[in-house]
Amino acid sequence: MKYTFQLIHIYDYIEVFPFFLLNEMIEVFYRKKVDIKKQITEELQSLCILQLKIQIKSMQQSCLQMNQSKKSKFNSKFISIQESSIGLKIVDPVSKMIQVFLFWNNSILMDWNQFFEELNAGNLSNLCFIIEYEESKLFIYGTAEDLLCIYRFCAGKYIFKKGTASKTLEIIKEKHDYQLKSIFDQSRQKQYYEHVIFAEMNDNLDISFYSQVTYDRERFIPQEIQIIQDLHITYIPQFIQVDALYHDGVQYSYIYSNKDLIKLSLYYNNTQLDNHCFMSHTAHQLVLLLIALDEKGIIHPGLDLKNLYINPNSQDIVLASYYQAYYQQNNDERRICVNIGYSPPEYFQINQKLTTKANIYQVGISLFQLLLGHNPFGKSQKEMALNHTKNNLDLSRLNAFDCILHDFIRKLLDQDPDKRPSPQELLKHKLFSISHKEYMSKQTITKQYHQDIEEFAIFNKTSNIQTVKSIINFKKRL
Repeated sequence: MKYTFQLIHIYDYIEVFPFFLLNEMIEVFYRKKVDIKKQITEELQSLCILQLKIQIKSMQQSCLQMNQSKKSKFNSKFISIQESSIGLKIVDPVSKMIQVFLFWNNSILMDWNQFFEELNAGNLSNLCFIIEYEESKLFIYGTAEDLLCIYRFCAGKYIFKKGTASKTLEIIKEKHDYQLKSIFDQSRQKQYYEHVIFAEMNDNLDISFYSQVTYDRERFIPQEIQIIQDLHITYIPQFIQVDALYHDGVQYSYIYSNKDLIKLSLYYNNTQLDNHCFMSHTAHQLVLLLIALDEKGIIHPGLDLKNLYINPNSQDIVLASYYQAYYQQNNDERRICVNIGYSPPEYFQINQKLTTKANIYQVGISLFQLLLGHNPFGKSQKEMALNHTKNNLDLSRLNAFDCILHDFIRKLLDQDPDKRPSPQELLKHKLFSISHKEYMSKQTITKQYHQDIEEFAIFNKTSNIQTVKSIINFKKRL
């Protein structure tokens, strides 16, 4: 069966997507199209040559040259590509017809394997990536710079076909539903963490891990993958950025790097202990994270210090795990996802609906533990498990700290989820007011001043530099 290739389901949406906004051009040639079911390669062919026309500063790049015999053999025309808030758009300027590859369309699969293999081999003349859509393939050629721009836009938003270029270095953790390992991607020449989702186990244990099928041929997508896509549509620095979402035909996985990230608890204990200005900054960053989860309707049972990191360069607090996150409409199936020491009291009440207010409670526990060095339910796992199920929450030690910070954490840990403030309301708390920030800055400077005076006095009384250093670095919690 032969096709008349028209860029697959192009619709005339020109009134919705103004044509004059487009700034990238592609010269299209017809190459080959494959009937995937019959495994028959057809004569009709499509080649896309990317020619990026940058309007800024009137700069223009030359288009990729093709063999003249190929140009005469194939019917050529210009189309344009644009990155949009709903997906990748391909437009034919002549016919004014548009094809939109929506982020939420699970039938789209991108193949970047050949692109990275050729790029790292230094073969820059015929770089391309492939978009597989239903029973069609679209080959898009271009320069390395142009295609890398598209790759960065698509990463974390679309599913990529997994290649065979990665080598497992170490299996870090393995459970019934996932495996975490470190890998070396030979095509990219980089080391990553890969989180592999065991499809068979998830399918048997909990169908809510998967999104609903909206039409024929759409794949079942693990909800963890769907949430990553949802959170990557808009860049949010409080979530770890995924470098690629993969499907190998059976299992889904994703890769990421912890580059420049340090455990938040480690960073605080070593550099910011008792710094209330930093605690205020941390609280503000976590509220921004809560807002993002609330807007998407996502509950994350793993919102704890094990998964919270900081980028010391940007000072962004980053949640480095998507494991067990789910949409709140599926909350009835997820009560098994109890995080001892962190889960809110409504997790143990069968008739209580779970909402994103559960995230707020977990942030309160994290701030308490960061401030005091232990969980409010106890210092050992056994003690935490016993007190958590009985809901024995001891917040008395918060009285030793700034009263406004104390009040903020208490509001987060309200036993009634309906009385917990929303993330938007938390932004209006006095902890983040200009007057309080000025007060805390003054207190921090004064404290540092007296500490420097004390250290200088100690230094004058002794010639033992090693002793002085140990005294200077020694800090105690309240």
